[in-house]
Amino acid sequence: MTSWASAFSHQFVQVNILTNPSGLGGQLSMTIHESARLIVEGESNFDDAWNFGGGAGFFAPVNSVLDIKGDIIARSQKNDRYDNTIGKFGVELNLGFRAWVAPQVEFAADVGRFMRDGKDYTIVNLIGRYHPTDLVSVNAEWRMKGENDGQFVLGVRFPF
Repeated sequence: MTSWASAFSHQFVQVNILTNPSGLGGQLSMTIHESARLIVEGESNFDDAWNFGGGAGFFAPVNSVLDIKGDIIARSQKNDRYDNTIGKFGVELNLGFRAWVAPQVEFAADVGRFMRDGKDYTIVNLIGRYHPTDLVSVNAEWRMKGENDGQFVLGVRFPF
């Protein structure tokens, strides 16, 4: 596992199971600098709806158990409200943190804005992640505010 000056690995592949609406998703994060990463992510409920994004982010250690982070992500979204062949495009900006709250337990939160069609939407996510080994972690995420308010996501992350 590559470790920069950060308290966390920001280089991983993650697979997600979505609820309400249900679906599958995934994320790839690749470290390109000791404090920067590229992100590609996608989600779909396989009913001609999706949320795909790609962008860049930064991360910085505050101390040995806490990182701050931020991302800018270009998104294409398609669902029953945006029935366009290629979806609707927008930009997400977010800031957050990741913290070790116990030896194998991480807590993270993101707050941000998603801008599309001249409108801004608030994003608030809370994430708990358990790291049983260095090779895999499991997480539960509550997307409190955003495109799908109150959505829960279960995920498995594989650092590399």
